[in-house]
Amino acid sequence: MKFKMIIVVLLAGIGVTSFALDPDSYAPDSHRAGWKVKHQQAAKSDAASCNGCHKPFFCVDCHQRRDTVTERVHKRNFKFYHSVEARANAKKCDSCHKVNFCTDCHRNPK
Repeated sequence: MKFKMIIVVLLAGIGVTSFALDPDSYAPDSHRAGWKVKHQQAAKSDAASCNGCHKPFFCVDCHQRRDTVTERVHKRNFKFYHSVEARANAKKCDSCHKVNFCTDCHRNPK
């Protein structure tokens, strides 16, 4: 019985990790389809809109360490604990995600 439980936990962890490592699975619509290539123009034309989700110096931090694994707005294992954060401060989620983001994702998980 313990062995089966360990296997289930390990497999669940693999699923969480693979989801969390794929930024397209939770990125806003504006950041899909080649965003890395085309974000420069958007940032130059309206940098203030970036600050709604990204901390100051996000650009510099990312561009200085492009050869390393970058941490995005969410930590790599956010799927595991996001419900706690969402319940504690749902308005923080709404600052980047559409209102129906949670229900859409939970109805049709990727």
